Amino acid sequence: MVDVAVNFTLENDEPVNAKFQVQPDVTFTADIKTETSTTDHNQLVNRSLPNQHPIDAITGLREALDNVVNNIEGGSNIEVERQGDRAIINSATFIFEQGIASDVWVITHNLNKAPSITLVDSSGAEFQARKVYNSLNQVTIYLNGATTGKAYLN
Repeated sequence: MVDVAVNFTLENDEPVNAKFQVQPDVTFTADIKTETSTTDHNQLVNRSLPNQHPIDAITGLREALDNVVNNIEGGSNIEVERQGDRAIINSATFIFEQGIASDVWVITHNLNKAPSITLVDSSGAEFQARKVYNSLNQVTIYLNGATTGKAYLN
């Protein structure tokens, strides 16, 4: 056996001493690990790489997000898709197009609620009209004259 002493310095200027016993004609690999800590986030290496801050590394974040998601899931125009630790939240929007000029638009949207509605005529100008919510899934728009355009419901 051969004793080998290795002295080296890590990036933080702290010396490290290691002793090895090696048998002749034997190849070996040594993984040297050291633990360091800092209270200065700017001293962390690779902090800007993707996925460097898992959800569980932030105290209480998982519970707070679950609470938000659980409250949102009760909203009928919100779609929540869970992917492991992630929750993807999409607000459902229904777009109705009235291609034939009419002074009454009957819109069946199936959003299961009385949605907010933005009306736009065929030239792209937003306008107001009387809205009557027939049910949670249907609304009737009464206009002052026959008009074509779109209704955005969400």
